[in-house]
Amino acid sequence: MELADKQRESEGAEHRVRQILGFLDALHERHVSPSIRAGRRNRQASWQDLADFIVQSAGPLIGMDAVVLLQWDSRNSEYRGVAGRGISPQHLSELRVRSGEGVLGQAAQNGKLLVAQEASPGLALSSKNSFLSIPYLICPLWVQFQPRGLLVLCRPRHRPISQEAIRLATLMAKHIEMTMENLELYESRQRVYAEVVGTLSQAASAKETVPRGHAEHCRDLVRAMAQEMRLPELLAEQMEFGAMLHDIGKLGISEVLLSRPGPLTPEEYADVKKHPGIGYRLVRDIDFLKAVAPIVLYHHEWFNGQGYPEGLAGEEIPLGARMVALANAWDAMTTDQPYRKALPKNMAIAELRQQAGAQFDPKLVDIFVHVIEGKRADATPHPHPLPQGERG
Repeated sequence: MELADKQRESEGAEHRVRQILGFLDALHERHVSPSIRAGRRNRQASWQDLADFIVQSAGPLIGMDAVVLLQWDSRNSEYRGVAGRGISPQHLSELRVRSGEGVLGQAAQNGKLLVAQEASPGLALSSKNSFLSIPYLICPLWVQFQPRGLLVLCRPRHRPISQEAIRLATLMAKHIEMTMENLELYESRQRVYAEVVGTLSQAASAKETVPRGHAEHCRDLVRAMAQEMRLPELLAEQMEFGAMLHDIGKLGISEVLLSRPGPLTPEEYADVKKHPGIGYRLVRDIDFLKAVAPIVLYHHEWFNGQGYPEGLAGEEIPLGARMVALANAWDAMTTDQPYRKALPKNMAIAELRQQAGAQFDPKLVDIFVHVIEGKRADATPHPHPLPQGERG
């Protein structure tokens, strides 16, 4: 029996190790590797995703029936509940803790793991923290010497809390801190990327007489299409950058040509048609824009092969370039231009359908029209797919 007991204990220990390694691996794959889950536009959504994963995983792994994660709110100088297991949603939403106040606040202020195995005067619980019952663990979470949150675990399945559970909680807290730091660095980098793209786009728009916000309108339309098609987030983000930068090559085109209100001569139009190639050369060597470069190069290709610069046809044209072509034409059709008035929405849709299979991918036209018709509030005329003798 003694041998059998040792065997079961050994197997149980191995199982727990496998579980904790699985948690750490999942934490890495889902949150530490931004390339796998890229394109987060909403920082709070990112944090909430991480918080939900932690509380649902931590309790079973450590053997606790209640887990609460609080996030530091620097604006209000308090911790607030963001995710919980074994706590009512209402209690979680009302949970607020100020540093230094009560057991949770004191643990947060000290910045060290707090383990309470039995009641004592210094560990008295307040009515506001009624979910917290002795014994419990409180793990303060810090990033770059700044508070980020509190991980609270209580209601252990076996008393007292074992040393193994304490070690696992400490290990888990360290990895959560690393994940938070990585997430913050990644999101900071993405904000910088977006600002760079926005600045480049504004520089290109400043050379033309196109209505203000054209690049942003194209980005929003491409984003809506990508969401409708349920494209991966990283791919969708690249397409949005492509929409913002599709005319970046016009930085290399004469401002006189770009701002002329009348039709261009064939020679002038040939010069304007160089802008996709110029734009491609501008962005292809920027590391985070490498995947965007083909969108910039091919956004004037036609589905029937009659476009430029290379006369690609059908699915030879990158998906992002086909999507940007639609968004570009729509925004041009439905916005007043120096050389023509905006078309009404219904006429613009008819024009897209007429050009399906010629200028545009017919499948994407269907998706685009579905997206547009879903934007019922957007009835403001925002021109034809531009004829080859006009702006390019």
